[in-house]
Amino acid sequence: MPPLMLIRERLQAFNRWTKGWAGSVGIAVLIWLVLRSYLIEAFRIPSASMENTLLVGDFLFVDKAIYGGEFEIPFAGIRFWRLPGYAEPERGGIVVFRSVEDSTPNDAVQLRKIRAWQLGYYVGRDSSHYHPTTHDWGPIVVPAGHYFVMGDNRDESYDSRYWGFLPRSHVVGKPLFIYFSVATDPPRIRWNRFLRRPR
Repeated sequence: MPPLMLIRERLQAFNRWTKGWAGSVGIAVLIWLVLRSYLIEAFRIPSASMENTLLVGDFLFVDKAIYGGEFEIPFAGIRFWRLPGYAEPERGGIVVFRSVEDSTPNDAVQLRKIRAWQLGYYVGRDSSHYHPTTHDWGPIVVPAGHYFVMGDNRDESYDSRYWGFLPRSHVVGKPLFIYFSVATDPPRIRWNRFLRRPR
């Protein structure tokens, strides 16, 4: 066989092989995106706001089907095709949610004074004398389609007391179980937290 025909034949074989692999990889990525968007996703706990229920360095799986999911393109912040869930968040429950302050790339983030945002929802007797703190506030009415969320670690939790109500559309899911946990000071694996269900 002439060398030119041999090269052409090998290029065609390589081309068929890469097309086959590209199709397989494309289907695998699409399946991963669907599973991650609508069923289950892995998260890492970055802050101490939920201690001792969830610790910094806990890695957990989150059930996204329970509250409904939407197709998400990772790292782009693009979400669409929302599917309904089969439950709603319960009072006292634990939810994973997208940050209200990070929801739009052009938002300016600032710590609002507690009184400034709460005053419009205050239902007490004398709003002129209402001066809430992180430990003494309210009564306020949570608007429909929103939640008031607070971390278990009340003194170290940057939560609804500071940035306001959480829109229902920002609720991502419910923690299933911790699949890995690592402490940083001193560095160690927390074996006793494996497979624990946050409550």
